[in-house]
Amino acid sequence: MSSTNKRVRNNKSQYLFMYLMQFLLSIICIITLSFYFNYLLQKSMHEEFSLFNTQLFLFESTLYQTSILVILFLFLWSLTGRYLISLLLFSTSILGLVYANHQKFLQRNEPIYPNELIEIFNIKELTSMINLQQFALYILYFLVATFLVVLYYWKVKPRVTSIKKESLQNNAEYNFLHIKKRVIRIIRLITLVATSVLLFLSLNFNNNKVIKRIIHLDDKIQGAYNPREVYTNYGFITGFLYHTKANPMPNTPNYSKQALSDIEDRYQNKVNNINKERTSYFDEQKIVYVLSESFSDPSKIPLLNIYSTPVPQVLGLKNSTFSGTMLANSIGGGTANIEYSVLTSLNVNLFNAQMTIPYTTLLPNQDRITSVLNLFEEPTAYTIHPYTPNFYRRKEALNSLGFKKFRLFVK
Repeated sequence: MSSTNKRVRNNKSQYLFMYLMQFLLSIICIITLSFYFNYLLQKSMHEEFSLFNTQLFLFESTLYQTSILVILFLFLWSLTGRYLISLLLFSTSILGLVYANHQKFLQRNEPIYPNELIEIFNIKELTSMINLQQFALYILYFLVATFLVVLYYWKVKPRVTSIKKESLQNNAEYNFLHIKKRVIRIIRLITLVATSVLLFLSLNFNNNKVIKRIIHLDDKIQGAYNPREVYTNYGFITGFLYHTKANPMPNTPNYSKQALSDIEDRYQNKVNNINKERTSYFDEQKIVYVLSESFSDPSKIPLLNIYSTPVPQVLGLKNSTFSGTMLANSIGGGTANIEYSVLTSLNVNLFNAQMTIPYTTLLPNQDRITSVLNLFEEPTAYTIHPYTPNFYRRKEALNSLGFKKFRLFVK
């Protein structure tokens, strides 16, 4: 009897050691993989996509971002209870994000912002912008990986379980494994709750001064005009979380209803003086906005010498009437922000950096929206757009600004 008990204790020790080693190797594997995935996300914001470059690593920021990825995997693992299924979901999602971010950087010279994730539903428009061969290879990888995982749980796993059951020689060993399963369920539940809380807190990044201090997030960077600065200096995950949730505008000293009323009265008096000699009214005017995301005056570019202007007609119009210039943080893109600024007279630079695209980050949350159409009593407004209205919720945004008729002009 004593020899049997001794053998059972030895088997328990062997099982326990085996499972602990298996768990330890799994954790080491996912930490290593998370570290490399974090690197790939940072590298996706560069034109040349090399496999490894140590210059992209800042210790505090890398440690924080790798921790977020590890927490995300542990959440999936505790949710599914299957290591390989969690690994498939985790790696497929991150690699897909790496590919999508790199494609956007190549075409727009900017990373993916959180509010742009909704664009994933515009599959038709997105696939028209990418290399279909590369996309097909990614889909093939996903299908092959899924097949291998299904094959393992369908054929290999049941066979391994059967062999383990056959190796059990008495009820004591069976009870030990049964207790192990119950312990694992408890650990899964605790891990699921803990990782859910941590992921939720990570979305509140902008209110976490401790994390910002640890990774040395500079106030000047946070207030930069270009929202890409946080991504570029601190990594993709930090930049992504930084742009998740924030107030639309920073708090301004002496801001009050009375202060705004005084400003309104001051300019209303100036308007009344100007309008004394006018014989026509604004409500009688017809206004046409023509916005071109790739148009600019090359003579404004420093150190560029040109012999004659390529836009003489535009300059002639500017010299014959009221005219000026607009500041855009990019060329060949960012049309939605210029549209918003022109139609509302609000410069996007007045908002916090997290308001990357007011069409998607601001307008859906506003109860009262004003635009140039408020200057007319009964405006008849049309919008003609040369591309799909689905991106940036453009059709809904323009409708909330007062444009009830939307037309597409596509060649």
